Amino acid sequence: MSAHQDHKDKAKEHCTPDEVFVIIKFEASLAQAYRNTINSQTGMMQRTYQGQERFFCPEMTCTSGRDNRKRGIGILEFSNIGRAHDWLISEKNVKQTDWLYGVDIVIAPARTPWHTKMQVLELVDWNIIHDPCCFQEDYLNALPDPDPHTKDPYNTCAAPDYAMQRVRGNWLPRYLVMHQWVSVDDSYQCSNVQGSRLHDLAEIANGCVYVAVGEAMCD
Repeated sequence: MSAHQDHKDKAKEHCTPDEVFVIIKFEASLAQAYRNTINSQTGMMQRTYQGQERFFCPEMTCTSGRDNRKRGIGILEFSNIGRAHDWLISEKNVKQTDWLYGVDIVIAPARTPWHTKMQVLELVDWNIIHDPCCFQEDYLNALPDPDPHTKDPYNTCAAPDYAMQRVRGNWLPRYLVMHQWVSVDDSYQCSNVQGSRLHDLAEIANGCVYVAVGEAMCD
């Protein structure tokens, strides 16, 4: 069995086949405007489109890589991609192409459902992969099984560009990985332990790592 197939099989063990995340990146100065729009639509999103707001952070911190932009992030979870698209083209503000003066929206498949008790997000945005085979074997296959009872990262998304859809904007990672943590300390401790490994990874892939602290969301 190839390493690629092995990773795909492992992912299938944890994900529900249809669930997707709608990931929205916006200018940090417009974070409150973003939140007001989402809050006004929470009930309709749940009742009609089987969607939930899962994460909101007014400004992410870039901990690795080069990105000086001040950007916030919001994540919504939908039962399937059709429901996500229906909401995106129906919500009166979001469907406007100039909403918040332009945002980045990507739909990515869920490896596992969002863990509502973990509101520290680590988003790994790989934009260049120099050595796909090593990336698969040394990084993707080493992702821990999602387990909220350990101090390992709870991996909720690991998706290549061909498995995602860019809905709006210019952002589409070559490979997107999202981890959740209980605390910032846990994420930084793991980063310190893995520092040399991340340095080695730079030989086979390049990108940015962001850490964002969000507000708890209700189911």
